[in-house]
Amino acid sequence: MKSALREIRPTLTLALPIIVGQVSQMLMGVTDSVMIGRAGTVPLAASAFGGNVFNVFFVVGIGLMIPVSILVSRARGAAKPAEAGEYLRHGMALALAFGVLETLAMVALSTQLARFG
Repeated sequence: MKSALREIRPTLTLALPIIVGQVSQMLMGVTDSVMIGRAGTVPLAASAFGGNVFNVFFVVGIGLMIPVSILVSRARGAAKPAEAGEYLRHGMALALAFGVLETLAMVALSTQLARFG
């Protein structure tokens, strides 16, 4: 039991920025809904639909980057800073390239949202 209690503080220290980021994302959605909801149900539905369409790109990007953090952590834990640096550099290049592709795809998709009515 004592070893579990000893791990709570470092775990919460690592988790706190992630928790804050997730809660912030949720609060942005709530704020959008409150502000757009005053305009009517159709604009609110359109905003929710558009937000969900573009969240797919966000989730795919997160899924693509998760292995980078795992590989960097594993290399750092094995005391291989050069390897960790390589993983980080490759991950950043991948994030930049994929981010550009996702942005282009979202711009192209945004011109077609009117087809959904």
